[in-house]
Amino acid sequence: TLYPNISKMSYAVSIEMNGTKVDTIPTFMMSWKNRQSKDNDKQTLRVWLKQRLELDTVRIVEY
Repeated sequence: TLYPNISKMSYAVSIEMNGTKVDTIPTFMMSWKNRQSKDNDKQTLRVWLKQRLELDTVRIVEY
């Protein structure tokens, strides 16, 4: 597997509004097997997702 430290992963598009502006943000919800190495894995995964999906913004939420 590409990221063996991930135990669960979900995807959704979040919609945020701040009065006049509406923004959609690709959001990935992750559950990690090893919480000690999650920070490095999280950053590496963020870079990979942005490149692979050709996005400028990606949110990763831990659960």
